[in-house]
Amino acid sequence: MFLRPNPEKGQLMLSKGILVDEAFTFCFAGTDTTSYALSMGSYYLMSKPAKLQKMREELQTVPTNGDGLLEYNDIRNLPYLSATIKEILRLACPVPGITPRVVPAEGMTTIVSLSMRMVHFNESIYYEPYKFIPERWLGDQGKELDKWFVTFSKGPRMCLGLNMSYLETYLCLANFFNNFNFELYETNEDTAMWVDMVAAAKSRQHIKAMVTGPR
Repeated sequence: MFLRPNPEKGQLMLSKGILVDEAFTFCFAGTDTTSYALSMGSYYLMSKPAKLQKMREELQTVPTNGDGLLEYNDIRNLPYLSATIKEILRLACPVPGITPRVVPAEGMTTIVSLSMRMVHFNESIYYEPYKFIPERWLGDQGKELDKWFVTFSKGPRMCLGLNMSYLETYLCLANFFNNFNFELYETNEDTAMWVDMVAAAKSRQHIKAMVTGPR
């Protein structure tokens, strides 16, 4: 489809620039994005001990495997863990910029794009949008908000790596916090947040934490 498009199926020959962009997307989309979400998710949880404790109590209801680890199929439907991960992905949207869409010639040069961050911080959709509130995703309220959850975009062109990203996020967060105690080290909101959403500042620090012991 990319290299040998079929005009009879409406497939177009892509330019070299677009092909290069696609290649970089396939190579890096599932690494920096998920690692950023995990990093910020850890920060939110360590900053809100009550939320972290609630998630841990839910995880304690699930048996671990022979290696002492939680399995994805056993935790993927846990309500509070799922709500926590959705709230992390809403606040720490790994793709903060716009997601452009190609408009056919009949569109008269119309440009269509979506800013995920603008949707996720819209006060008319999410109450107190700048606060970490996993509970907003529970029950009927959470089901209503699902249509406004655009971290992975929407429709037939949404993120191909959605399921892989969820698997990595569930397993990492659940097993990290189920097995170890952490505390933030030389990290606060000013050093953790990526404010300008254009380019990573040289002075910005990554999330730092110390393992204070096993659980």
